[in-house]
Amino acid sequence: MNELPWNKLDVPENSNLLTSTLADTENIIDFYWAKNFFNQPVLVIDQFEYTEKYKVPDFENIELFVKNKKLLLVLKKKSEAEIFHILCRDIINSTKFVSNRKTAFSTIFERLIKWQDLLKANKHKIDKKMLKGLAGELIFMRDHLLKEYKADEVLAFWQAPEEDSVHDFVICDTALEVKTRGSKNIIHISSFEQMQTQLKKLFLYVVTLSESSASNANSFNIFDLIDQIKKLLADERLVVIFEQMLLNYGFVGLAEYENFYLHKGSEDFYRVNEGFPKINHKPRPVTQLKYTIDLNYCTNYKTDTLRLKEEICH
Repeated sequence: MNELPWNKLDVPENSNLLTSTLADTENIIDFYWAKNFFNQPVLVIDQFEYTEKYKVPDFENIELFVKNKKLLLVLKKKSEAEIFHILCRDIINSTKFVSNRKTAFSTIFERLIKWQDLLKANKHKIDKKMLKGLAGELIFMRDHLLKEYKADEVLAFWQAPEEDSVHDFVICDTALEVKTRGSKNIIHISSFEQMQTQLKKLFLYVVTLSESSASNANSFNIFDLIDQIKKLLADERLVVIFEQMLLNYGFVGLAEYENFYLHKGSEDFYRVNEGFPKINHKPRPVTQLKYTIDLNYCTNYKTDTLRLKEEICH
């Protein structure tokens, strides 16, 4: 992980001063990494003008206040410096391609409200199961979609980060669900709606992911996958959008994920049609439905990448 920028700053001589350095030379907003007299990390947003339309977030460990037309975000708990840095980077990146200051400040507060939700509900940490699920979706993007479609189209296809999404991907008139499996050839369906669609077609992409270690030359962690996707996007604007989509997904790049290594095994595609073994009726009193499918009984529904490519968007 990157070194924290506040580590390079000295503590100012008195409580009225900040030591600071410009955080981004190409942004319409002047952001500064800063440190106060109490050795607290600070993000300074210069030339800030408050209006009542801004919904001010409430953080447990971050104090927000305005002083001399500067919006200051002060970290109260130094042990949270890693997550605070990720938050600040996201705020800075969110305005990189904004053309006017008014829109930029609105964007900043939208991102702060998103972070408030993540931190209050402790949604910024995801478990191994969710990391595997995200890895599966990124592998599908890397190995299939980004080889066939434009990068901006691929990001538009990815629906999983959307709060009310039903399917992981929607590609033209086709819905696609990504599932990961381990040593057993089974997948877990987390909702009734996953195996239903109002679109013309529904497919399953199933990839085998097993836990591994850094000593395995073929292993990777989630940061490896993310870096590979960024290189394939090959556009800074799209990279910023991708990073914000990861945050909306619930992924925050914490250092603790670095040591969670995976190994990719086989992959299969399945057409989910009327005959596919799934639950097709949910009684009204049933509000939540989860079940498991044994793919050993689904061989008749397998398809291949060539047929899939022929059917999607056709």
